[in-house]
Amino acid sequence: MYLAALILGLALLLIFPVEGGLTLHFRQLNWIQFAIAASVMMVNFGYLWMFRAGWDLSTAGLVTGVIINLLLVALGVLFFAEQKSLINAVGIFFCILGVALINYNPT
Repeated sequence: MYLAALILGLALLLIFPVEGGLTLHFRQLNWIQFAIAASVMMVNFGYLWMFRAGWDLSTAGLVTGVIINLLLVALGVLFFAEQKSLINAVGIFFCILGVALINYNPT
C-alpha cells in the first residue's frame, strides 16, 4: 500500500511539477509532518498486528478508534488545558465500558 502511494506520488510529481523545486519544499518541513506520518504508520502497523493476532477487523477498528480518542482527550487536557465536563466524563466512561464489553467473553 505504501509502495503504491509512493509510485502514485512520484507520477503526480512528473505530471504537476513543483514550483521552486522539491528541495525548497523539503526544507520547509518541520517535526510535525514527520510526527503525523509516523503516527499514521503506527496505526496501520497496529491494525496489521491485531489482524495477525487473530482479532476481527471490525472489532479492531472500534477498539483502535476508542483508544485513539481517549489519547486525544488526554493530550487535549494535558497540553491545551481543555476542560472536561460531567457529560464528557460520562462519554469517556461509556467508551471504556464499550471496549470492555466488546472484548468480554463469558465462556
